[in-house]
Amino acid sequence: MKKQFLIIMSLLALVGCPVSAEDKEDPVVGIGVAIEVKGFNDKDKEESMIVSKDHPVIVKDLTADSPAGKAGLKVGDRITKIDGKNIDGLLFKDVVFKIRGKENTQIKVTFESADGKGPQTVSIKRTQLTN
Repeated sequence: MKKQFLIIMSLLALVGCPVSAEDKEDPVVGIGVAIEVKGFNDKDKEESMIVSKDHPVIVKDLTADSPAGKAGLKVGDRITKIDGKNIDGLLFKDVVFKIRGKENTQIKVTFESADGKGPQTVSIKRTQLTN
C-alpha cells in the first residue's frame, strides 16, 4: 500500500497537481489535473503501466480553478489523445510527461466524458499552479 501511495503521489506532482505542503510552497507548472490508469493495482510497477482500452487514463482529480477544469475536463473523463496522438500503448509515465510542459505553452487534450459523450478536443494553456 505504501509503495502504491508513493507512486501515485509522485505521478500527481508530475502532472501538475500540488500534493503536499512543500508543493504548495513551490509552484508546479501543469494543467491542474491528477490522472490514473484504470485497473492499476499494488502488484503493478510504475514502468509496466501501459495505457490501453482496458487500462485507460482517467481524470482522478482537478485542482481548484485549474486550466483543465476551465477547459471542460471533469473527474472520471477518459483521456484518449494528447496533441492529436493516441496514447494507447504508451507507458503511463510518458503520458504524464506529455501533459507537463513549459509555462504558457498549449496542449491539446482529447477526452471522452464520464457520462459517455463522444470525444472532445480542447486546448489548455499550461500554467504555474498553486493550491
